[in-house]
Amino acid sequence: MRAVRVAATKMNDATPKDTDKAPDRGRSRRIGFALATVAIAVVVTLLGLEGAVRVYSAAKNRWALHNLLPLSERVVIPSADPELIYELNPGAHRGDVSINAWGMRDDPTTLEKPPGCFRIAFVGDSISCGLGICEKRILYHDVLERELNAGAPPGRRFECLNFSANGYSIGQELRLFERRVRAFDPDVVVLQSCLNDPYPTESEYVHQQPMGVSRLSSTLWSRLAPESFYAWHAVESNYDDTGRKFSARSVSSRERPSRGRRSWWSCFPTCIGRRTRSGDSIAFIDFGPNPPPKPDFPSWI
Repeated sequence: MRAVRVAATKMNDATPKDTDKAPDRGRSRRIGFALATVAIAVVVTLLGLEGAVRVYSAAKNRWALHNLLPLSERVVIPSADPELIYELNPGAHRGDVSINAWGMRDDPTTLEKPPGCFRIAFVGDSISCGLGICEKRILYHDVLERELNAGAPPGRRFECLNFSANGYSIGQELRLFERRVRAFDPDVVVLQSCLNDPYPTESEYVHQQPMGVSRLSSTLWSRLAPESFYAWHAVESNYDDTGRKFSARSVSSRERPSRGRRSWWSCFPTCIGRRTRSGDSIAFIDFGPNPPPKPDFPSWI
């Protein structure tokens, strides 16, 4: 009997300890459930916001297209060439912007090169086209043309033809050279590039630039730290794997304009120099934001 009492006492002593552990396990389960619920709610909310931002961006793009001027009144129009995507509208006039019959922001010109004329063709993006940026007369190639003609000998004339379009990528510039520039028989081709040129610049007609994995994070980043975001968006994001491969192919393709004619590659803001396989020099030049009054052009002109 004594042994039975001792065993019963030990059992009674153990029972409260086991019951003390039960509330702890229940509390842990409740905390775990609450944390899981919060995590799921956060994920669902973020996914909902991401979806909302994407829908808003798509609707905004469609609305921008819907509210464009009639095609005949636009300065920039969709191109029939899928590689160009868009181009300047031949004969368009809007404000101080005039596009000539060849789709160039330039003075009227002829396809055939006049006798005694030395032609310099410029192919680039907004730095050379200048739509919405500056007047035509202060574009660096216009300044260059005036200076060259001011000092030209009798019977000699210079034409600086501007084939550029705002937002063009390296690929579009090369395609423009192949499709149009060759036909004007230029003596020199200046290919002007900028750091964001692996992809076309975002516009109503094109949405190719990488925006990151999340549109929501990109939107917040652009609002909270705009300088940092646009440095990434305009430069870094252009050099993802696709952008780097495309740039490498495009840069090697730039040998083509140099065959049979002299060519320069003007890269803003970096200045570098190299030599092509054909032996011609390609100069990476930078006139800066304000063109010099008397551009230092090579003596062979």
